[in-house]
Amino acid sequence: MKNLYIYINPDKDFDKETGQLTKLQIENSLNLGWGVEDIILVTNFEYEFMGVKAIVLDDGTFNPIRKRASKIDAICEMFRLGLIKDELYWFHDFDAYQLLPIDEDELELEGYDIGMTDYGWRKRWNTGSFFFNNKCLDIMQAIMGGVYYFNINEEQSLVKLTESGRYVDRIKRMDIGYNIGMRRIEENI
Repeated sequence: MKNLYIYINPDKDFDKETGQLTKLQIENSLNLGWGVEDIILVTNFEYEFMGVKAIVLDDGTFNPIRKRASKIDAICEMFRLGLIKDELYWFHDFDAYQLLPIDEDELELEGYDIGMTDYGWRKRWNTGSFFFNNKCLDIMQAIMGGVYYFNINEEQSLVKLTESGRYVDRIKRMDIGYNIGMRRIEENI
């Protein structure tokens, strides 16, 4: 499994908070047993910390409609460049911290291309932490298409897709423990 972080910024640098969170995430991942080779940081600028060197994508992966949706644009670009291999990937935002080691078998994703939580207190998909494999490019492209077409965020786009019946058999709703979130924490726990 690969541990994936994405940060695309037109200013070609981390903002102060994300710069600190990036270092904390890399340290945390290494402390939890991830190998340097299994931590993938994707940016649109050069960066290296504790042996983790960023994969640099061009500025075109920045989503001008919804900057947080840039993660989906970047994943699509990674597919296009052949950077997504036949492995499981765990994408998570910089404020979503792993507390315990994750065993790929515990995820029970056999037969699914994406594993994602909702908000716990709200059934809308939460893209702050999700697992995906190399068979989901069409889903990622459809999400990205909805963002641009409807001028909405990536979560709303995915809701539109799944409410219409598309991709529901390929996306597993995961236990909220994989993305507790920052709102209604006690309720989610």
